[in-house]
Amino acid sequence: EAYRALLACPTGSIGTEQGDNAVLQAAKTDFPLLVEADVYYCGFNSDKSFGANSFFVRHPEGNWLIDSPRYLKHLVEAFDRVGGIAHIFLTHEDDVADAARYAQRFGAKRIIHRADAHAMPDAEVIIAGLDSRSYSDE
Repeated sequence: EAYRALLACPTGSIGTEQGDNAVLQAAKTDFPLLVEADVYYCGFNSDKSFGANSFFVRHPEGNWLIDSPRYLKHLVEAFDRVGGIAHIFLTHEDDVADAARYAQRFGAKRIIHRADAHAMPDAEVIIAGLDSRSYSDE
């Protein structure tokens, strides 16, 4: 678990006195880390998002990335293995990190609230209000 924390740390503030590369690589393969049912913690938090957590949700109508981790080959390959990313839901202006890179790589639609749209002005979907039914994929 300590090695997972080291990998998730956005600033590289967690380290080891002596690295065990095999254990570190094993911890890396844990990500995305299953939280519950089809929800995974991405790890690899980004300093661009002030260390915010991001999650991957498997869904039969297209997978979701909730906020953005660092853009890493390891995560891209993991997302590829489970069908890619269809939607990227950005919960707050500070949590966009590398969302544009993930959107470009997977052809995903970025979704953000109007109040935070300045952080991702080219998002494909801008939502307004508080009603969950205000989102439309069309």
